[in-house]
Amino acid sequence: MNSKYVLGVDAAWTYKEPSGVALLKFSPGSLPELVRAGRSYEEFCSGKIDWNKPLQGSLPNFNEIFNSVTEPVDVIALDIPLSPGPITGRRRAEHLISTKYGRLGASTHTPNIDRPGDIATTIYKQLSKLGYSWAYKYAEMPSFIEVYPHTAIIELFGYSYRFPYKVSKKARYWPDESPKTRTKNIIQNLMELKRKLESEVSNIDHFLLNLDTNNYYSEKFVKGYEDLIDSIISALVGYYYFIGKATPYGDDVGAIWVPMKC
Repeated sequence: MNSKYVLGVDAAWTYKEPSGVALLKFSPGSLPELVRAGRSYEEFCSGKIDWNKPLQGSLPNFNEIFNSVTEPVDVIALDIPLSPGPITGRRRAEHLISTKYGRLGASTHTPNIDRPGDIATTIYKQLSKLGYSWAYKYAEMPSFIEVYPHTAIIELFGYSYRFPYKVSKKARYWPDESPKTRTKNIIQNLMELKRKLESEVSNIDHFLLNLDTNNYYSEKFVKGYEDLIDSIISALVGYYYFIGKATPYGDDVGAIWVPMKC
């Protein structure tokens, strides 16, 4: 079998924020390999991560993204609500995920007409026009799916509760700790996720720095690192979908795919 490719996108719900993107390559008998990544659409297309460069948000342009990749992509896994029609509120997909994973702290956000709004519609239309089938159940390749990294982390790495690695929520995670300790805890947890991912994906070190809890990193820097990890996790769910080890939660107006290791 020729090598296959999965694109993971941690898609921002507004055009003002950047979106992490990761490309995995895989073939039988070997781990998926991270072959390209970026903390924004533009950085991914450039082919080079510049950790010192500030990031900009933008609307997705999948023509440009695919033009920057030399091989055809078989699956696109996106961390954003997707549907054939406008998303105006909570879907059955959110209800089912929250019913199963809510007790583990992994309920979902509720989408509405404004968030993700036009961005979700744009992504759906672009990918459909490019020949990708939206998969609310297993579909022929090439296809695109919706994923949710929090549930993926629980299933892939065996955590008993939602893993705390979101820098914007550090005060909520550790309300009694100092800002310095909260940031240190986030860095430690991001490094733990990186180590976990290295058991599932090769070549991680080529793209993800090893962060030091004794160093200072701006919140924007840490957010970009977090987005890149989320895009790799999203791509990994796409890989599990490709090999038939993922389960959809939802229906024909919205389905969130969760990987199953067994």
